[in-house]
Amino acid sequence: RFRLEAEPVALEDCAKVLAATRGRPFEALLDAERLGPTPLLRRLVKGDRFVPHGRGARGVVDVESWLMRHGIPRLARRALLAVEGAHGLAWVVGMRIDAAHAVGPATGTATHLRVVPDRG
Repeated sequence: RFRLEAEPVALEDCAKVLAATRGRPFEALLDAERLGPTPLLRRLVKGDRFVPHGRGARGVVDVESWLMRHGIPRLARRALLAVEGAHGLAWVVGMRIDAAHAVGPATGTATHLRVVPDRG
């Protein structure tokens, strides 16, 4: 079992937090306004769709198909978690954030998300 921790990040601290989260698959920095106030940690479900941020993303893709194309085995795909925000799927945990949720020039505030083991 896992839980989601969310911490607001001031715009001037985004670069520092982004640098700190590189190489940490269970952490991400997202646009707070797009994410909304109550992000939900859940399992991926059949039919989930998103626009993968970066690396030549070409529009909305089916998450399961995208994971298959990236060589993620079926059992590993079943174990993956997702974060859903106010505007849909925001992050496939450990893989990629949704392009609409990425911190960018229009970002006013950001949210630092961490997926951690639930020890309680």
